[in-house]
Formats: sequence, C-alpha cells, structure tokens
Amino acid sequence: MINEIVRKALDEDLPTGVDVTTDPLLGEEHIAIGIIQAKAEGILAGTKPAAEVFRVLNSGLQIEVFKKDGDALKPGDKIMRTTGNLRAILRGERTALNFLCHLSGIATLTAEFVRATEGRSVEILGTRKTSPGLRALEVEAIRSGGGDCYRDNLQSAVLIKDNHLAALGGLPGLAERLSELAREASDTYRDIIERGKLEVTSIKELKEGIRLGFTSFLLDNFQVPQVEQAVKTAPKNIQLEVSGGVNLQNVQAYARTGVQAISIGALTHSAPALDLSLEIDKRQS
Repeated sequence: MINEIVRKALDEDLPTGVDVTTDPLLGEEHIAIGIIQAKAEGILAGTKPAAEVFRVLNSGLQIEVFKKDGDALKPGDKIMRTTGNLRAILRGERTALNFLCHLSGIATLTAEFVRATEGRSVEILGTRKTSPGLRALEVEAIRSGGGDCYRDNLQSAVLIKDNHLAALGGLPGLAERLSELAREASDTYRDIIERGKLEVTSIKELKEGIRLGFTSFLLDNFQVPQVEQAVKTAPKNIQLEVSGGVNLQNVQAYARTGVQAISIGALTHSAPALDLSLEIDKRQS
C-alpha cells in the first residue's frame, strides 16, 4: 500500500521520469549524502513513506533512519540519511519531505491534544476528514502522536449520523427500521445495537437512543455544560464521545466532564506541517 501511494506521489513530480533541472546539471556519476533534519520541535511521523520514496527512485541508495515514528524532535535532530546517486536524492527530496512534514504535523498536533488532556481517562480520536488517498498514513500519524481513530473506513464500524436519521425520518424512523431488522436480520440488528454508535444533538435524543438499546453515543456539537449533563444522565455502561467545536483552548474542559473520547477533525484537516529540511552534506563524482 505504501509503495502504491509513494508511486502516485512521485508521478505528480516526475510524470515522465525527467527532472529538467537536475538531469542536465548533474550526471549519473555524481553521488552524495542527503540528510533530513528537524528545524522545529515536534513529533515525527512518516518515515516509512519517506524512505520508500528514495527506494523507488533508486534501489541502490543507502538509507539510514535515525528516529522512529512517535519520537520527539528538536531543531537540528537528524532523522534520515540517504547516500548514493545525487540525481535520485534531489528527485525525491520534495516528495519525501511532503510526507514527513505533513504527517509529522498531524502527529505533533495530536500530541498537543493528548498532553492537554493528560491525567484524564479520555481518548483523542481522529476522524474520516482525511486527505484523499492518504487516510492510512494519516491515521498512523495520529497514532504516532498518541491518539487513535474510531473507524478507519465505512466498513470498520457502525456510526449512525444525522443524515442517516434524516433519511429514516428521525429517531422514530430509526426505531421502526431497527424493529424490522430484529425480525429480518437479527445478526445485523445485534451488531448495530451492541457495537454501533449513535450521533445525537440533544439530551432528549440521548435518552431516546438509550431506550432503543444503544450503549455508545457521539455527542455532536455539545457545549461543555450539555456534556456534563449527558454524563450525569447516562448510565455507567454508556460510552460517550464528544465531537465538534473542540480545540486546544477548550479540550481540557471537555475532558474534565468524564466522557470517554473526544474526536477532532482538525488533527488531519488543519494540522500545520512540521518544518523539516533535506541538506546535501557531501557530493563527489
């Protein structure tokens, strides 16, 4: 999978395999050492696709990785050293850095949320608001930062959201459909009730969902006082996740309510890239 993602990324930069700047200036005989290092503090992620960029471009390159995903970085830390054909190193420089900077940015932002909720029994979760084609890598970056993901795709878990309810006619329509499933497809019914999560927008909907038999809920755009009320309302076996409007300024307040999880789309769609660079350390022919 990583190889396929990397090849597609390289096709954007090298659609015909030609670098019209590097190729005429540097011959195939030139070899060099390229060192990727940190220029800012953060959490590292993306070493596997970055290393794969150079392997795809030239299998003869020697690649040494000094840090692993999840490691803390400070300015000047060496992350990766690539030795060999200089053309290949320069062709892969930007693509490798794109993976590393973007994914390390996600890991770094995730770690900030995790630190902000330290001491609370709450998970920081990513969402499906990911870059098309990069979800697997972005989910791994979230995990490198200490977070997790409720579902990687539409097949991995049941989450009944607002548009499902709108299509069914609200919670009454959902109740009717569940009754049909209980009669016609009991295994599917049990899977939805026992392992599914229901998105609710009010305490009233939470109570109705509990009466339907759900034990896991997504509290959509609840303010902190509403979340506190939801925690008091729900029996001890009910799992509550907050989503919507959570940021670094208010995440501690949400964590203090006692919910089990907080999902944050910004981990993937708004994480700033971490500042990293590749420097040519030595060149010879």
